[in-house]
Amino acid sequence: MSDGSTELAGMLAAARAAEADGAWERAAECYERCLNEAPAPEHASLLLSLGRCHRSMAEARAAWRFLMRAIVLYREAGDGAGMADATLEALRIWAPPERQRQLAMDALDLLGPGESRRHVYLLLHAQRFDEGRALAERRGYAEVLAEVAREQARDAFNRGDHAPYLAAIERLQEAFVAVGDHERAANTIRGAGYALLAAGRLADGEALARRARDCAREHHLRFPEELAALDVAGVAFARGDLDGCGAVLASLSTNLDF
Repeated sequence: MSDGSTELAGMLAAARAAEADGAWERAAECYERCLNEAPAPEHASLLLSLGRCHRSMAEARAAWRFLMRAIVLYREAGDGAGMADATLEALRIWAPPERQRQLAMDALDLLGPGESRRHVYLLLHAQRFDEGRALAERRGYAEVLAEVAREQARDAFNRGDHAPYLAAIERLQEAFVAVGDHERAANTIRGAGYALLAAGRLADGEALARRARDCAREHHLRFPEELAALDVAGVAFARGDLDGCGAVLASLSTNLDF
């Protein structure tokens, strides 16, 4: 192995280690250096990694640009799995639903038939809900089935019967943790907390918002952490605790993309 190849391998190992630790800025710097040195066939995977890091840093616009470049390269290489992974990462970024739907359909076309989790999530984003749910049932993808159960319990929540919905939320959160998806786990808890706040249950909603914030913070997920913190600030404001509200707002970075 040449000195250049050895140095590149070392940078890549450092990037992956930093990413595993949630040190997104350091990981992004290392991936950027790798991108400048790596041969062209490796660029798509590095752009995907850069996109993932910047999204986790709540820099959605930069993440989107990296991921769109990765998608183009994967498509040109005919790499359906790579294109699907880059697309699924991009689909975590807030964007117009029709834009997301088209991205999912394009990725499905190149990915081809199969029954992986990639297929399930792409089908759901492509709004082919019946196919996605049927596939999840066949394969026993617990987190997807738990999402279906949450949606089925939403009507009861809207009628004022909150217990079934909150029980479904706990099962969904546990399912996401089981597959290592801590971002969706935090977002699940935050969404339930926000629903309780909207229903007037400030104490219960705030408790879930704090729980979501702590979960996101533990895994260095800046965007969901700050969203949940804003819910905590909102409760303080609703109670007339302007000092408490201001303290939470002062702790935020104030420069999120969304």
